[in-house]
This record gives sequence, C-alpha cells and structure tokens, in this order.
Amino acid sequence: MTNTFKRRIFRWCIFSAASFLAAFILYDLEDAGIATELLIFPCSMLWMGGILLGFKALEIWSGWLEDASEDSNMGLNGSNLYPITFYLEATLGILIVVFLLVFTIIRNRPTIAESTVLFVALVLAGACTGMGLISRRLE
Repeated sequence: MTNTFKRRIFRWCIFSAASFLAAFILYDLEDAGIATELLIFPCSMLWMGGILLGFKALEIWSGWLEDASEDSNMGLNGSNLYPITFYLEATLGILIVVFLLVFTIIRNRPTIAESTVLFVALVLAGACTGMGLISRRLE
C-alpha cells in the first residue's frame, strides 16, 4: 500500500472517531442533566455518522489490491500528524469515560446504557491508540 492510500484510510478513521467522540460528549451532557432531551437526536445522528464513516474507511482499506496511486512526494513531508491526532482522540475518549464513570459513581445508579457507552468509548480509545501506533510508520 502506498502512503497516499494509507493517508486516505487514516483520514476516514479520524473523521469516524471524531464523530463518535462528539456523540459521547453529547451523551455525557444529556446524562449529567446539563443539557435537555433535545440532544438525543444529534447524538444518534453522530453515532450513525461515526459508524458510516468507519465503514467507509473499511471499504477503502478493502480495496488495497486495486490501489494504483503512486507516492510522488516521498520524503517531502516534514511531519506526520496522524499519530498525534489519534493519540489526542484516545486521550479525549479516556477523559470522557472518566467523567461518565465519576458521575455514575457519585449518582450511585448505573444503567445498562451508561455501561454500554463506557465500553464503546474504551474500545474507541483503544482503536485510536492502535491506529496511532500504525500511523507512526507512515512516511
């Protein structure tokens, strides 16, 4: 796979993770009582958008055999911002999990929905960390 092809995959992964993180933030705001019930629809749309963008990244990734792109700017890029971006998204995901976990412990009424969101957010943070490790090798 060429670096140009990998960059396209990483971009879609970043957009997908950002959509999930925005949905987690809206869920936390709604669950904490800071915002109203009006956030359920945008939260659901961001969840679905994150899923669709993730599938778009997988679709591009599955076409690696048909990749005909060429690296014309090999070694000209000064820095690789993909690992930093993925690690930042993983850190933000972990902070969201900590906030929701602390709020749930203080309230002393955990629900299945909160546990599911915590699990998905931790999986997203792990996936972002893994993508950060993979994208470090990008030239």
